[in-house]
Amino acid sequence: MESLASKDAYFQKFASKVCSHQQEPRNRPFVPFQGGRVPGPPKKRNKKSQVNVKNNSAKHPTPPLKPDFTPGLKAPVATQNNKSKAAIPNGIVAGTKPTLKEGGKQGTKFSAVDILRDRLHEKIEQSRGQGTPKDPSSEEVQKKREKRKQERERKKRKRKEFRLKKLAEQAGLEYQTEIKTEEPPPPPSAPATGKRDENAIVFNKVELGDGGFLDKEQKKKERKNRIKGGLTPLVGKNYKQLLERVEARKAKLEELRGKDEEKAKKQEEKMKWTNVLYKAEGLKIKDNEDLLRASLKRKEKMHLQRKRKWTERSQTVVEKMQKRQDKRRRNIQKSKKTKVENKKSRARKRGRVLPEDLKKAQLIMSRQLHARRIEGVDKNIWVEFTQLAADYQVVNLGQGFPDFSPPSYIQEAFCKAVNGGCSMHQYTRAFGHPPLVTILAKFFSKVVGHDIDAFEDILVTVGAYQALFCTFQALVNEGDEVIIIEPFFDCYQPMVKMAGGKAVYVPLRPRFEGGKALTSADWVLSSEELASKFNSRTKAIVINTPNNPLGKVYKREELQLIADLCIKHDVVCISDEVYEWLTYDGAKHVKIASLPGMWERTVTIGSGGKTFSATGWKVGWAIGAGHILKHLKTVHQNSVYHCATAAQEAVAVGFQREYEHFGTPESYFLQLPERLQHKREKLAACLESVGLQPVLPEGGYFMIADISSVKVDLNDPSTQGEPYDYRFVKWLIKEKGLATIPVSAFYSPEHSKDFENYIRFCFVKEDSTLSSAEAILRNWSNGK
Repeated sequence: MESLASKDAYFQKFASKVCSHQQEPRNRPFVPFQGGRVPGPPKKRNKKSQVNVKNNSAKHPTPPLKPDFTPGLKAPVATQNNKSKAAIPNGIVAGTKPTLKEGGKQGTKFSAVDILRDRLHEKIEQSRGQGTPKDPSSEEVQKKREKRKQERERKKRKRKEFRLKKLAEQAGLEYQTEIKTEEPPPPPSAPATGKRDENAIVFNKVELGDGGFLDKEQKKKERKNRIKGGLTPLVGKNYKQLLERVEARKAKLEELRGKDEEKAKKQEEKMKWTNVLYKAEGLKIKDNEDLLRASLKRKEKMHLQRKRKWTERSQTVVEKMQKRQDKRRRNIQKSKKTKVENKKSRARKRGRVLPEDLKKAQLIMSRQLHARRIEGVDKNIWVEFTQLAADYQVVNLGQGFPDFSPPSYIQEAFCKAVNGGCSMHQYTRAFGHPPLVTILAKFFSKVVGHDIDAFEDILVTVGAYQALFCTFQALVNEGDEVIIIEPFFDCYQPMVKMAGGKAVYVPLRPRFEGGKALTSADWVLSSEELASKFNSRTKAIVINTPNNPLGKVYKREELQLIADLCIKHDVVCISDEVYEWLTYDGAKHVKIASLPGMWERTVTIGSGGKTFSATGWKVGWAIGAGHILKHLKTVHQNSVYHCATAAQEAVAVGFQREYEHFGTPESYFLQLPERLQHKREKLAACLESVGLQPVLPEGGYFMIADISSVKVDLNDPSTQGEPYDYRFVKWLIKEKGLATIPVSAFYSPEHSKDFENYIRFCFVKEDSTLSSAEAILRNWSNGK
C-alpha cells in the first residue's frame, strides 16, 4: 500500500509539471473518450453515424498531423485494451475533447494530458494486480478454455462409470470398463427399432435378464414355444368357453377316430401327456366336462340370484321412495291446511267475520247470489282429472293433446307473424283475420261443394269451444230442446243448459258380433229412437264426427237419415268436425253440410289446433249460411270480440300450404293420419295383451276399452259412491301412475250406468310415452 501511495504521489507531481506546458491546438477528427471503458472488443457503430462520418471526412479532409510530444515522454503503447485507439490514423490519440473552430466547423485540440491520462490508468491497473486485459479471441484464451472443457468431460465420464459400477454391484454383475476412443460424433439418424443394447441404461426400467430386450414378435414367438404339444392349457374361470373347447377337442378326436383309429389314439395320448406336463408346472387343468357343466350351472345360478336380488332391491327402493313421496305430499297438505287454519284463527282474533262463520250462524243473505243457469254445471271432468294427474306426476293418456310439436312450416309461420311488425300485435278484424277467412272459404268451398263467402259465412273464434258457445247462445231459446247423440263431448250439455234449453239424448249402442264390438263402426244409431225424439220444440241436433271418445266416423247413410229429419222438422244441425282429417282404414269423412238441403241449416265447427297439432293456439271457426252466422257474430262481439292475430296468421299460412299440396304425400292432412295409425295399432295390441278389450276407432285420436274383465279391489274410501269407471281411473292414477278418462262422463245421467265399464285412452303421443304406458300395464298384468 505504501509503494502504491508513493507511486500515485509521483504521478500527480509529474502531471502538474506537464500541465503547465502550453501546446498549439491541432486540427483532428473527434474521437470520444474511451479511457474508462471495460476491456473488450470495440463496439459497433451505428450505420447512420458511420455514413455521417464518411460524408464529413469526404467534405472536410484533414491534413495529416504529427503529434508534438513533450520531451522526455514516450508514446503510449498499444495494449490489448486500447488497440482501437492505436489504430487511429495520423497519430491521433483517443481521449481528446472536441473543439469548434470559427465558423462552426469541428476541430480538435491535441494535448499530452490525454497521453498521460491513458498511461496513468494503465499503471494503476497493473499496480492493482489486474495485469493487462487479454483479448477473448486470442489463441492462448481459446486453449485454456478447451483444456477446462476437456477436464469437465473427464470428470463427467468418471462419475458416469462410478454410477454404472455401483448399479452392476447391486445387481450382482461384474462391470466391465469400456475403453472408448475419441471419434467424431456420428451423423443423426432415425431411432432404432430393433434390439436394445444389453448394457444400455433404460430410464425407469433396468433390464438385467440374460436374454436382453425382446420385441413384440420375439415375445409372441416365446409364448408360442411355451405351449406344449400345440395345445393351449384349459385354465381360467370362463367355464362356458372351456366347455366349448373340451367339446370341440372331443369332437375333433371322434372325427379323427372315424378316419384313422391309430392316429386318434396317438393324439389322445399326446393330449393326456400334455395335460400332465401342464399339471407338473402347477397349472390347474379343467378338462372334465361334468365338472365344467356343474361349474357353469352354478355360475349361472349365482348370476340369476344376483339379478333377482338386484330386482327385488330396486323394487324395494322404488316402493320406499313412493312411500316417502306420499308421506311428504300428505305432510305438505297438512301443513298448508294448518297454515290456513292459523290464518283464519288470527283473523277471528282481530275481529273479522269469515263466510264460513256466517254460514254456521245461518246469516247468509237470503237472496240467491248465483244465476240459476249455472246450477249443476259447476263440476268439470277436465279440471278434476287434470289436477289429479299433475299431483301424482303420471304418464298422461287422459287429455287429448299431442306431446309432439306441430309441423315445422307452421311453427316458422307463427314466428314470422310474431316478428312481422306492429300489425301482428294489434287488433285485426273482429270476426276473423282477413287472410284466414279468405283461405278457409277457398279451401272448404271445394270440400262442401258450395261457394262460401269469406266475410259473411265464417266466424273465427277462440278455439272450437267458443264456436260452440256462440252457437248455443245465439240459436237456443228458453225451453228449446236440443238432441245430443251420445257419447258426446262433455261441454254440449252445460252449454245447452246455460242457454236455457233442454238436452235430449240418443245413444249410439254397440252391435255385438261374436260376443264383442270390434270397432267403432259397430256402434250405431237406432233410426226409430232418433225419429221419436224430434218434435215441435226441437231446435237443433248436435253430432260429432269423428266422435270423441268413441272414434266413430258417420257413414253417408247415417248422415242422410239425420239430414232428412232436420229438413222435415226444420231443425238446425250443429256438426262438430274438429277431427275431420283423422280417419283410418279407408273410412271417409263426409260433411253433413254437403248433403242436399243442409247448407242452409248447418253450423260446422272446426279447429286449427286439432288440425295442425297446436291445441294451445286456440284458433277455431264456425262455418255456415250468412243468415245463421250473423247471430253467432252478435254473441262473439259482445263476449270475446277478438282472437289472437299472430295465431290466426300462422293458421292461414298452414291452410294455404295445404291448399297447394292437398291430396299429395306432402300434405300434413295425409301425413298425420298415417303416423297416428301406427300408434293406434300399438296401443290396441298393448290393451289386448293385458286382458282389456279395446274398441278400434275409425277416426280421431282416442280409443275406449272395456274393463269389465278386470277385477280390481277398489277400496279407496274417498271414491265411495262414484261410478265404477271413475273409481277405476282414480285407482289407476294413484296406484299405477297412468292417467285415463272415465267414459261415463261422456253420457247423460240416464244412460251413464250402461257404460261404466269403459275408459278412454289418448294415443296422440310420442312413442316413448306410449311405451311407458305399455310398461305400466304389463307390470300390472304380471302382478295380478
